[in-house]
Amino acid sequence: SHCLQCGSCGAHINDHVRENNKGISKLSIDPKANTISVTYDPAKTSPEKIREDINAAGYDADDKKATAEAVGKLDGCCKK
Repeated sequence: SHCLQCGSCGAHINDHVRENNKGISKLSIDPKANTISVTYDPAKTSPEKIREDINAAGYDADDKKATAEAVGKLDGCCKK
């Protein structure tokens, strides 16, 4: 879950995923729907890699759960 209530949540997701995945051209977060939409170059990345990068940022992606270590690095409000 991502809250976008603190200033760091959206930036953290965006920065982490884009830094670790150069195939992404657009990433948008909808906190009301609790979704992340991604536009990407399939020659440079894959949905599986994108999900792994979202997990590594501390957030669940589809059926893949974030690691406890990554969740532990999030701001308090994002751990709800």
